[in-house]
Amino acid sequence: MAKFLCSGLPTISTDWSKWKLFFCDERLVPFGDNDSTYKVYKENLIGKVALKLDQIIAIDPSMSVIEAADDYANKVKAAFPGNELPCFDMLMLGMGPDLMGTHVPCFLATNC
Repeated sequence: MAKFLCSGLPTISTDWSKWKLFFCDERLVPFGDNDSTYKVYKENLIGKVALKLDQIIAIDPSMSVIEAADDYANKVKAAFPGNELPCFDMLMLGMGPDLMGTHVPCFLATNC
């Protein structure tokens, strides 16, 4: 999905200053790791469109899983001040080659 978007998004006409990218299923790996979704966007989208790195809301890969999840939740809340729940304009979910391992992120569930 990320590579598809990185090739298609540069062809659209939009006000990139209004965009923020959030990841709903990022792996807790260093940004330079080939499994990092952040890396894909950084290398294949930044520079091709007027999107800045600070518009990509990323995890902190130096933290533990729990700390990174809490930190990311706080980043999402900060991006939507005054809202109890975030209101995204669009959610796009990709599916990996291993469909048995594919899952949909749990946005509002108490147990996933």
